Parts: sequence; C-alpha cells; structure tokens
Amino acid sequence: MIKGTLCSLRHLQAADLATYIALVNDLPSRGAFFSSQLRSPEAIRRDFMQTGFVTEDSELFIIEDQHQAMIGTITHFKSRTPTSREIGYRLFDPQNNGRGYTSEATQLLVDYLFKAYPYHRLELLMDPLNTGSERIA
Repeated sequence: MIKGTLCSLRHLQAADLATYIALVNDLPSRGAFFSSQLRSPEAIRRDFMQTGFVTEDSELFIIEDQHQAMIGTITHFKSRTPTSREIGYRLFDPQNNGRGYTSEATQLLVDYLFKAYPYHRLELLMDPLNTGSERIA
C-alpha cells in the first residue's frame, strides 16, 4: 500500500471485485473523457483471476479515501519505449473531482515508479479540453 495524506493506493483484492465491477461499469459516472463501452463482469473477473491486474505491461491501483472507500483507480502501462510509462486515472464519483485525490494519487504513483523502476519518462495523454488533467500534469 502507498499512503498519502488524502488517499492511499493499493492493488485490487478478490473481496473488492463486486464493488469494483459496479463502479467501473457505472456509465453516468464516466463523464465526457471516458469510453462508454462496458466490460462484462465475467471478463473483468477472468482478467483479475489471471493477473490481478498486475502484469509487466500494466499495473492497476485502487484509490481509497481516508475511510478506505474505493473512490477511483490509477494505472500505469506500457508506453512508446521500455523506459517510459503512461499513467491513467479515474474517480468514480464526480463529486470527488477538485478535492485533490487525483493530484495526490498521481504524485504517489510517480514517486513509486521513479523509485521502484528504471523509468525515465512518464506520460499523461488527455483531451485538450480536460483542464483538470492538465493541472495534474
């Protein structure tokens, strides 16, 4: 677990799957910058059982608030070169936007990646209209 002041990052656990599936497949919470494509609960469970959402190509973390509530996800995944990674994130409840959770989660992940891996570059790709992500970058 990676702990911050506002939030913590941790890997998804089997006991989290029902909550995770409900949150990740909640279309109204996706907002304008996320795909509206749903993944079947069976496919999500199968992928989790095979990898735990942690592979050499990607690693998913749950973002938890101070009360251990699952409020979002943050991930890093293979980018253009072996020494670079792309970061992606999502808060499940739009009411949590602007409270510093994503900024802190991103900083926690960046610190972790630069300490634990030989990466030289991290990237955030975003919609040019997503000013919130622009501030985080």
